[in-house]
Amino acid sequence: MDNIDRTQPNKDIKMHSNKLKKHFTIVLILTTQTPHVLAAKKPCEDYQRPLPPLTGVIKEKFYPGPPNFNSIADGDARLSAWLFYPDKKSCVLDYHGIEASDVDPIKSAQLIVPEKLEKLVGRMTGKRVMIIGQFEPANNGNFIAPVGLVIERIRLQP
Repeated sequence: MDNIDRTQPNKDIKMHSNKLKKHFTIVLILTTQTPHVLAAKKPCEDYQRPLPPLTGVIKEKFYPGPPNFNSIADGDARLSAWLFYPDKKSCVLDYHGIEASDVDPIKSAQLIVPEKLEKLVGRMTGKRVMIIGQFEPANNGNFIAPVGLVIERIRLQP
């Protein structure tokens, strides 16, 4: 037998109506929020692990070097670095598991190129490439990007 109090039908209808409103509200909240809540946040990359293949473009950037590191026009040496601009922005965990680039996703990485690949990377500047490698912390003054990217393999992409 059901639990409806037949002596006070209006009270039961109001109670049932309130339950329906609560359920509808919950369903409404879940259906409007689900894409954001259920969309799995892509886990950040880790300095400790190899990266999945990354695609993007290599560009050469010039910046002032010694003696003052202020201005090439004012006599500082002209230094250059290869920067990789990935198609998809990423984040990286620091050594303590904190997202080092959570606020500012990685839009570029400074390439750390083994000597045997320098000429090849030079010819690929300005072109779309696929890189296999590993992020490295930008922990000294030689970096002009938020992270370094040590290249293990590189190839042109169509």
